[in-house]
Amino acid sequence: MKKITLKKSSDKITMFHLLKKGLYRMLLVSVMYVFALVSTVQAQSFTVNVDFGSDNTPSEGWNNITLETMNIQALLNSNGAATDISLSVYDAFNGVNNSGSTGTEGIPTLASSDSFFGNTAVFESASEPTGGVKFSGLDPDKSYNLVILSSRAGATDNRETKFDIIGASSDVLTVNSSSNTTTVSGSYSPDANGVLTIDVSAGPNNDNSYKFYYLNTIQLSYELATALTDVEEEQPEFDIYPNPVKDYMNVKATELSEMKIFDVSGNVVHHETIEEGNNKINIDLKAGLYFIQMFVSDKAVYSNKFIVE
Repeated sequence: MKKITLKKSSDKITMFHLLKKGLYRMLLVSVMYVFALVSTVQAQSFTVNVDFGSDNTPSEGWNNITLETMNIQALLNSNGAATDISLSVYDAFNGVNNSGSTGTEGIPTLASSDSFFGNTAVFESASEPTGGVKFSGLDPDKSYNLVILSSRAGATDNRETKFDIIGASSDVLTVNSSSNTTTVSGSYSPDANGVLTIDVSAGPNNDNSYKFYYLNTIQLSYELATALTDVEEEQPEFDIYPNPVKDYMNVKATELSEMKIFDVSGNVVHHETIEEGNNKINIDLKAGLYFIQMFVSDKAVYSNKFIVE
């Protein structure tokens, strides 16, 4: 009978090499897959631009805060898209000044040339030694870059303006607003509630007899890690007309959504479900300026303003 000898060592080597090659290929595929996932995510920069003063809106991508509009829900970013960020004037200023900078780089003239102002000594029967604004709806885990313009063209005395920034930590920025064309800036995180407060007052070097101080614009910038698939995802579209409105408005929507209408104080005055397609909405509101926002899955996706006659 013929004896058969098994080559165990060769078989072990063969199996080892096959196993090693298999593991290598699996590892390579896994690494490639992880890399593919990582490569679909990118950081995008967004900016919320706010103009304080008169009702002359600079351009698309800017939000206008006036003495009549002290609270804006769902601020627009520079791309014209609604955000989850709100802004309110919680400490009133004295009035509006229309003699600001006309040569500040990166800021439209209609935004830089007007401002809110305040004063410590009585001016025109009023004294407002401090003014203040609050950003809400911020992410406590993120850092936001603030760029602030404070300007009064034609002034030659020292009208230093002080900005007390209060969030997760505190900071102070100062600038002489007289004939100023430059901005002051810093990077800050909001408090645990997602709020960033900016208190405005006359600085310690302000030698104007009234202690005037100014707030022209604030630009709030931040980054979001966004999946490319999300960037390319088709967003719902809305068409709202006529404007001004009398008894009704037409709302054309490409997706089921919730509509909220706010008055200039930030109060919800109308709330209604909007069906996909054409909707005729009866409007029973007092004459004036209003803000409309559309929500899909509780997220603000559209914001605009309209007038009721």
